[in-house]
Amino acid sequence: MKHPILIKLAILLSVTLLVFSAGSCVQTPAWIPPVQAPARTGPALFRLSHTNATMYFFGSVHIGTTDFYPLPDIVEEAFKESENLVVEFNTQALSPIAAYMLMSKHLMYPATDSLNAHLSPGLVAKLDITMSNFGIMPIVYRQMKPILVDMTLTALASKNLGYDETLGVDVHFLTQAVKLGKTIYELESAEEQFNYIAAIPEDTAILSLSTTVDEISTLGESLARLVSAWKTGDLQALEQESNRTYLEHPGLKPVSDILIDKRNMSMTNRLEALVKKGGTYFVVVGAMHISGEGSIVDLMSKRGYVVQRL
Repeated sequence: MKHPILIKLAILLSVTLLVFSAGSCVQTPAWIPPVQAPARTGPALFRLSHTNATMYFFGSVHIGTTDFYPLPDIVEEAFKESENLVVEFNTQALSPIAAYMLMSKHLMYPATDSLNAHLSPGLVAKLDITMSNFGIMPIVYRQMKPILVDMTLTALASKNLGYDETLGVDVHFLTQAVKLGKTIYELESAEEQFNYIAAIPEDTAILSLSTTVDEISTLGESLARLVSAWKTGDLQALEQESNRTYLEHPGLKPVSDILIDKRNMSMTNRLEALVKKGGTYFVVVGAMHISGEGSIVDLMSKRGYVVQRL
């Protein structure tokens, strides 16, 4: 079964780093596939060339294992060639205290409220059992809102499966960019990312948490499929995994609408501004932000830019 975390991984594991450290009649255009180079193996890499700007797009998995590295030469060479690194947001520039304050502001209940008041007794019981399997007591998460509990549970399970947020692709390039003195641009602030997560309706967040609790045993298989699709650059498989979520759980569609579609539009606007500014940029965003209709690559293509898969 498709685990909903494959969508949430597109954004939530950026924030998980912080958790651990603290008109109907108008037809929309069909997806315009980017110009395809001969088939390659390895994670998908795209290049946009426009007058005095070159922009590479590389899809990230926000958690990783040691066998993610080394990345293919073509990827590392594109990064070295680029004067600038562009990420969703720079997780290394936010202190644990600042992260905790944002988390408290957006994703935790005040002292007069608690998680139990928002969940059914049955879900509370199942959640407590599941969390206890990871050595987490209820006092740790009783003030968290459902979406933060969902994120925390997913992060715990991922870590238990051997995935490490410090081995994520974003962290890899951020670390290298600092060493090489590259300029780092953020497409979003930490505040904006927390705002997006907090905008998920409570009933959707509860459904997502309930689904995660029920399907936690399948997370390993789901992550393995995600990583396999990423490693081979199979964007169609990534998109199919995403679509399967909403066939099985239609009530989770707002998660994708907010965390993927809405953010894609905002990030594309900021990327286009960088293209117009000129320069060479290496863009690292979650892999689902560069695959399929409505992706950043698709939106840039529809705006008239030629985007080629390398």
